[in-house]
Amino acid sequence: MEIGGNHEGDFEYASRLTALAIESSAYAVKFQLNTGDTLVNSVESPDRNAHFKKFELGRNR
Repeated sequence: MEIGGNHEGDFEYASRLTALAIESSAYAVKFQLNTGDTLVNSVESPDRNAHFKKFELGRNR
């Protein structure tokens, strides 16, 4: 099951989506873990960079 970036940067929400995938008998779950810095140049487009940073799923989890 593709969860992609639908976790919205929220670890608890990502956990709930994973639990729903398990309940749906999914064999695997795929996430996209991008950062604002890998998607958009912070110098050329600081507003877009900041927007994408809001949806990062932190490495601390």
